[in-house]
Amino acid sequence: MKVKIPSSSKDDLVEGYRFSEDRSQGVGRYLLDSISSDIDSLIIITARIDPKVFGGYHRVPSKRLPFAAYCRTSGNIASVDAVSDCRKSPARI
Repeated sequence: MKVKIPSSSKDDLVEGYRFSEDRSQGVGRYLLDSISSDIDSLIIITARIDPKVFGGYHRVPSKRLPFAAYCRTSGNIASVDAVSDCRKSPARI
């Protein structure tokens, strides 16, 4: 399965990186590495079996951090349309 990450999702990752780096140096890099690993492995494995949470999106939670990727699948392509900090209010997510 191919994974596409649109620029809006990359913006989500940059925002998470900056927030994490502001808290402690090096945490932002850990966040990016962890999310990238989760996206590579979890989406390929779970995108087709995780329930759709809303609007046809699958929610793929990170293994190590309070983040989740929201993706859609079409054929052999998974598109990560958002990466969200799960500590936010559900209405904001």
